[in-house]
Amino acid sequence: MGHKALIGLAIVMILMGALWIGQGLGIIKWPASSFMIGRPVWSWNGSALLLVGAAALKGGVPLPRSYLDTLDTNGRGASQHPFVPCEVETRAFKRGRLQ
Repeated sequence: MGHKALIGLAIVMILMGALWIGQGLGIIKWPASSFMIGRPVWSWNGSALLLVGAAALKGGVPLPRSYLDTLDTNGRGASQHPFVPCEVETRAFKRGRLQ
């Protein structure tokens, strides 16, 4: 996805999240026939959407330092990290020995 498209999508998510928060709290009564008006669950949903949009606008959520420390200089995973297989495990998986 292009950078401009990501920014546009993030702005739409932030605006829609703000609308949902307002509708859920009963502050925004537009459109009048909306089923979300006065239902607090939509303020929570709107908060989540607004936060995701803000993170996308910022450029994503940075990886935790502990994950970055497990990568070697080539960006390959070191075996001490439980979610990043080492090169030997990766080759064995490709050959069908690990599943």
